[in-house]
Amino acid sequence: MGSDSPVKVDVRVVAACNRRADEALQAQKLRHDLYYRLCSLPLDLPPLRERASDIPLLATHILAGLSPACAIATEALNVLQRYFFPGNVRELQSILQRAVLVARNNVIQRSDLSVHVLGDLLCAPDTADDAAEFSLQEMECQTIRAALLAHGGNARETAKGLGIPRSTLYRKIARFDLKDLLCEPRSRANF
Repeated sequence: MGSDSPVKVDVRVVAACNRRADEALQAQKLRHDLYYRLCSLPLDLPPLRERASDIPLLATHILAGLSPACAIATEALNVLQRYFFPGNVRELQSILQRAVLVARNNVIQRSDLSVHVLGDLLCAPDTADDAAEFSLQEMECQTIRAALLAHGGNARETAKGLGIPRSTLYRKIARFDLKDLLCEPRSRANF
C-alpha cells in the first residue's frame, strides 16, 4: 500500500457467510466471480444447536482463552448442551465471558449462566423419560420461544417459519408471556 511498485505476497483468504453460498448465488446476493475465487475448499458448518456434542470441547477452548484457571461444572455443561444457541459459537463465547465474571471459586455453575439461557430451559425436559410428563402447552411455549430467537424477534418471519398466521402467533406470545422476545416496538404495543 502506498507504493508505486508491485510487491509479491503469498496469502490465503478464509471467508465465511451466514447463509448457504449456492442460495446466495441464486438470489444474486453473491457475485459468481467472487464465489469462484473464494471457493477452493468449501466447508459447510452446521449451527451449534445441531452439534451439542461439540459444546464441551468448545467451552473448554473458550475458557482457556478467557481465564485458564476457570473450569465449568458438569451440570452447567449439560444446560449449555440443551440450549438452542441462536447466536451460535459467538453466543457461547458471550455466555461464558459473563459466567467467568460472576463465577465463584473459578468454577462456573448452572446458576452462573445467563438468565435467558436458564429461562429457555424452564419448559424443556431434562431427559427422554421426562418428556412423557412434558405437556403439549410447554412444548408449544418452547417451540415459539426458539422460533422467535431464531428469527431475531421478527414476528412476521417467526409466524412464516412456524406456518401459522401472525394473529395466532401474537395470541400465543401473549398467553406464554413472550412479548419481551419481540424486536418490533409496534408489535409490543399490540399487547
